[in-house]
Amino acid sequence: MIDPVLYTWQPSPLTILSICCALAASIWLMCSILPKLRLITTLSRQGSRIQPSGKPVGVSVIVSTGIHSNRLASLIENILAQQYPATIEIIIVNTGGEDYTETAIREIQTRYPQVKNTFVPAGSRNLSRRKLAITLGIKAATQPVILLTCANATPPDNNWISAMMRHFSDNTADIVIGSTTLHGTDSSTTLGVTRSFDAMLCALRKIPAAAAGNPVGADSANLAYRRQLFFDQNGFADTLNLNYGDDDIFVSDIAKDRQLAVELSPQSILEITEDNPRRIYDLEKTSRSITHSRLRRTPFIISGFNTFLWWIWLICSVAAIILGLPSILPAAIISCIAVALLIPILIFWKKAATALRLSSPCSTMLPLQLLHPIYKMHRKIKMGRNIRNYTWQN
Repeated sequence: MIDPVLYTWQPSPLTILSICCALAASIWLMCSILPKLRLITTLSRQGSRIQPSGKPVGVSVIVSTGIHSNRLASLIENILAQQYPATIEIIIVNTGGEDYTETAIREIQTRYPQVKNTFVPAGSRNLSRRKLAITLGIKAATQPVILLTCANATPPDNNWISAMMRHFSDNTADIVIGSTTLHGTDSSTTLGVTRSFDAMLCALRKIPAAAAGNPVGADSANLAYRRQLFFDQNGFADTLNLNYGDDDIFVSDIAKDRQLAVELSPQSILEITEDNPRRIYDLEKTSRSITHSRLRRTPFIISGFNTFLWWIWLICSVAAIILGLPSILPAAIISCIAVALLIPILIFWKKAATALRLSSPCSTMLPLQLLHPIYKMHRKIKMGRNIRNYTWQN
């Protein structure tokens, strides 16, 4: 026989308050997170028509290379095989990272004379070589649209350029923000799980903001914009003191009063291959932390507030269960709230991660979300110790 005490409950004000706070936090989290996850999955499904419906626009593909010259030939062959019904101009910019790079470029130009080449002067100082490479490539370009990528990128098929360029031919965009995924991080490792989770959090901030016309980030390995915008903005003049992370600021600046599109079709997502994924991950997170203060703060504030509410939801849920003992009714109410909150979010989290080609297990979402503030504090401490590595001047 079941003890009546278990299912009889005389609620105390504190127990009711805990349940109400857990419910309020869960409602906010669902209303904040679910639309963003659904937006990502919706954008990923808009790739059924990748061929331009209007007049195709010529594109200059600028490939920065320095330390991945062994993969350069494969990328150039892939670009030349792209199915795009307009001019594709290829410009390789040698940033001087490897002695073999120049030899690799000469071999490519011997096989494909139409491929152009420029280089960053060896004596360049106090200026990001990547920024200088992009600047030189854009100045050498002759087509109206610039498509940026890097030597260690791999398009998924021969429709990558068509997917990125369809917005320009339709005159629906001046800037197109694409996506990349880092190859070489095993989802079963701590690094792989952490990086995939961080990439999802970043996507939840950047993609909805960009879709609304207020970008707070972009990946220069898969980014397209009209060439004239670069000159209208005086290039990277506003971010000369930054060695990394300036892509976010540059795109945020040029997007003002411009038409912007986000391209997430499966054909558009590039795979980036790195020999040392951990180093790239640390560099990416630390360097971009420096630029956050110069970007629109709203997406970051909402993201931080959501993390705070996850903790409020958890604490209030545990408190309601404990305060309601020995009755099981508070635990049953909290369980219903948890199911209503977590099931939809986890379903769409998985769909969005799949759309972005990220291995982000649903089982790790909540623990990593709760631990995120601790991780951010560690990152800030590390960034403070290495600030000189990411700026040219204090």
